[in-house]
Amino acid sequence: TDDDGYPEAPTSAAVGPINTTATNVPGSLAISGTTLIGEDLTAVVTDANGATIVSYQWQADGTDILGATNAVFTLTSAEVGATLSVSAAYTDDDGFTEGPLIATAADIVYSAIVTGEASLLAAAAAATDGDVIGIDSPMGDDYADMAEVEFSANDLTIQLLSNSTAVITGATCVVLSGNNIVVDGLRFDDLDWIGGGTCDSSGDASVILDGDGITRRNSEFLGEAIPRTAPSGDPYHFVSLRGVGNIIERNLFQDKDMDNEGAAITAFANTDPASNNNHTIQYNLFRDFPGRSNISGNRDSTAHALQLGRTTGSDAQGDGLFVVQYNRFEAIQSERRLMRVQSGGNTIRGNTVDDSLGLIALEDGYANTVTGNVILSAGDDGDDGGISFAPLGHTITGNYINTLRTTSSQRGGLLINPDPLSGSGNGAILGTAGLDFTVTIANNSIVNARRAIIFEDADCAVFAPILDVDDNFVVNQSSALSINSNTNGEGRDAVTDNDFVTEPCSIDPTSDFDGNRFYSASLSQSGTFDFNGAAVDNVSGPEDGATFAVDGNGLANASGADAGAGVDTSTLVVIDDTQVGPGSTWTPSP
Repeated sequence: TDDDGYPEAPTSAAVGPINTTATNVPGSLAISGTTLIGEDLTAVVTDANGATIVSYQWQADGTDILGATNAVFTLTSAEVGATLSVSAAYTDDDGFTEGPLIATAADIVYSAIVTGEASLLAAAAAATDGDVIGIDSPMGDDYADMAEVEFSANDLTIQLLSNSTAVITGATCVVLSGNNIVVDGLRFDDLDWIGGGTCDSSGDASVILDGDGITRRNSEFLGEAIPRTAPSGDPYHFVSLRGVGNIIERNLFQDKDMDNEGAAITAFANTDPASNNNHTIQYNLFRDFPGRSNISGNRDSTAHALQLGRTTGSDAQGDGLFVVQYNRFEAIQSERRLMRVQSGGNTIRGNTVDDSLGLIALEDGYANTVTGNVILSAGDDGDDGGISFAPLGHTITGNYINTLRTTSSQRGGLLINPDPLSGSGNGAILGTAGLDFTVTIANNSIVNARRAIIFEDADCAVFAPILDVDDNFVVNQSSALSINSNTNGEGRDAVTDNDFVTEPCSIDPTSDFDGNRFYSASLSQSGTFDFNGAAVDNVSGPEDGATFAVDGNGLANASGADAGAGVDTSTLVVIDDTQVGPGSTWTPSP
């Protein structure tokens, strides 16, 4: 009966026929539980069609676990360090075949999971060889201002859980004295010095690598405490490297205070071939190391990003055999030395230094190699620099140095620096029979630098440099033509040598100069530099006279009449922030 009182009896149009066949909704599989030995993991199937009977198979690192065919699996010590997964196959309640579905646990299997200082100390004390320790979010405890904690067992893995918010802060020190330890993904911030114990005696650092074969990766060192409690005369480092064959890779080092002595990484070296050598530092991001006072004169001359060897004495006679490769250094405000080398046999290659101050300084030690590095100064601070070296058998090849502003006698694109020769370690090296002290300087490019090549005069009487200088490319340009949009190279000498000549100092007469190209307002500051009498084998041309092409990275690659001089820029990589640091996977092309 409608609202006006009339009876109604309509009939709908027919619909159908009715479908009695079920529709399949694909199922899903997940794992619940904590990946800790003794705990249960549960495979959870979700299927709108119903899943009454399901066949399961658990796997560890992709290999079936014998007998693990139920929905619930209890973790044992056999699974420690493995990645657990489970597959499920079934016919759902509507008759549809499902699977195999596969789910993988978010974390590896741990022998211990810690949630703060107390449980971390307990886990370190109880650890046995092969244990895997997970660092979880703090719970009823924290990771601040911890007591010194030492991991002495071998073959450990110490890893941040996938969803962990743990950050180790304050006056803290972690000592890794066991061998073949892997530390993956830890976070540190507001770090401070801790006095006493191993942390004091092994390098005044927050992390000490004291064993052999240790790998530290994907960690973040986010900053130094303001202010630090360390005595002003004591150094403080983020990481101290001892032992043999350790690897520091794909980490972030940030906010190290350049007003105070210390380095992001300091590495011990000595003359004992069984200790303190053969470390690799690679694919790390070093960035934003300020002088917190913002006063350039307050930056400490012994504050560095890296320190390879720690003394000018007898330890400097040893071979560090460190490899520093494919790192990015960005906005490092060091006073003199971005990287200080005080050991021998090291290789520094393929790194990018961007908008930073200080030098790669080979000061103590014999036969180091610096090759394939890209140094890109912002060109607006007189404390920038390229590569300096005492004349002790080093090899400096294939580097690109761009837009230096410095006019200091202690800095330049390439600084031949006899000053460190007066140290006792270098003195002993010079007294060692049979060593070849020739410095090979080849195929380097220096573009628009106020001081491209400079000869330091201090202690030059100790030893006359023996130089083999071949196929280098010095390019200075007028401001109108500058590819760098500045005047740093305009009106400048290619070689700064006035103090060296007037001292008087000299180059060893066996030195050799071939195939070099120098384009500048004048060849040398003194007006007397003549390639050690070999000017016929080199080219000295006017400012703006170089022939080159600018590549996709803005680097000048010699071409035309100058082809073959300097570095082939196609062999270089200008590394950016995304290619290195935590979580990165980039490696250079072969």
